[in-house]
Amino acid sequence: MDSHWLENIKESVIFFINEMNEHKDFSYFRYSYSGDLFEQKKRWGLGQLVFATKILYIMDEIKILNKNHRINLINSINSFQNKDGYYTDTFIFKISKREKLYNLVKGKKIDPFYEKIKRAETRQSFAALSALDSRPLRPFLHIPYTKQDINSYLEKLNWKEPWDAGSHYSHLLFFLHFNRIHFELEKEKTDILIDYAIKWLNNIQSSVDGCWYIGEPSNSQKINGAMKILTGLSAINRLQFSYPERIIDTILSNIHCSDACNEINDIFVLHCCKKLVNYRDDEIRNLCLERLKQYRRYFFEDKGGFSFHQRKANDNYYGAKITKGLNEPDIHGTALFLWGITLISNIIELDLGLKEPIT
Repeated sequence: MDSHWLENIKESVIFFINEMNEHKDFSYFRYSYSGDLFEQKKRWGLGQLVFATKILYIMDEIKILNKNHRINLINSINSFQNKDGYYTDTFIFKISKREKLYNLVKGKKIDPFYEKIKRAETRQSFAALSALDSRPLRPFLHIPYTKQDINSYLEKLNWKEPWDAGSHYSHLLFFLHFNRIHFELEKEKTDILIDYAIKWLNNIQSSVDGCWYIGEPSNSQKINGAMKILTGLSAINRLQFSYPERIIDTILSNIHCSDACNEINDIFVLHCCKKLVNYRDDEIRNLCLERLKQYRRYFFEDKGGFSFHQRKANDNYYGAKITKGLNEPDIHGTALFLWGITLISNIIELDLGLKEPIT
C-alpha cells in the first residue's frame, strides 16, 4: 500500500485548516477553499466552525490551541444558540427556504420540516463544544424525559426509512447523555431512560441482517440507518448490540459509495462491529485498503484537504447553495474523510496519531 500521503496527513490537513481560518483567530472558517458564495458578514458559518473543531480534535491539535483561539471557537459556536436551545445557522435556513420555495413552484417534492436539520446542527454543536472542554449555554429540552413519552417518540418515527428514524433515535440518546454531563439534567433517571430506549430498539433489530428497521427498506437504508444508531450508542459509551457478524455480512455484500457521507457510513459500522467480534477480518482489511485508495481520489495534496465529491467541492449544504462547486477541497469533506481515515487506521492498526471524534 502506498501510504506516503497518509504518513503526512496530519501536516497536510493542518496546512489546509490554517488556510481556511479566514482571520487566523479561529472565529470564522471558509467552507470551500476559494469558491464560497458568501462572506462572514452574512453572519453564517456554524457548520464550518463545527467541522474545524472536529478536524482539530481528530488531529489532537485542540490541546495546543492558545487560550484566545479556543475562546474564539467556543464563543463563535455559542453565538448560534437561540433561547430555545437550538443551534441554528439562520442564514443557511433563509437561503435554503428560498430554494425549497422555488422547487415548490416548479412542482418538485419538498420537505419543509426543519426540525431534523435543527437537531442535527444542535447535536454537532454540543459535540464540538465538548471536544473543546466546554459546554453549550443552555440544555436541549426538546426530547422526551419519561418512558411513556420515549415510547411515543420512537413509535412515531418511520422505521421503514431507518436512515431518518435512526438519526432521530441517535439524537435522543445523545441529548439525554450530554444534558446530564453538562447540566446534570435528570441525572438520576437518565440511565433508566437510556436503558428503556435501548430495549425498545432491540425489539426491531433483524436477526437476519442485524440492522434496525421495519418493513423492507433498501440495503443502503439499512446500513446508513445502522450507522446513525451506532453513532448514538457510541456517543453514550454503550456500544453493545446483537448480531455484529450479520451486520458485517450485510455490509460486505452491499458496498456502496458516492460521496463523503456514504464513503464513511459503512466503515463506521464495520469499526463498531470490529470492537465486538473478530470476523471476516481479511475481507474487512482488504476493503479498508481499497477504501483508502478511493479516499485519495478526493485528496488535494497541494492544498491539504479533501473535497466532498470527487474532484468537486460540496456546493449544497442542507438544501442551500453555498459554493461554486469548484475542483477544490472543502472543510466538510475534509472532516468526513479524516474521520474515515481515523476509523480505518484503527481497524488495520496503522498508527497515524489520530483520535476518534466526539460525534
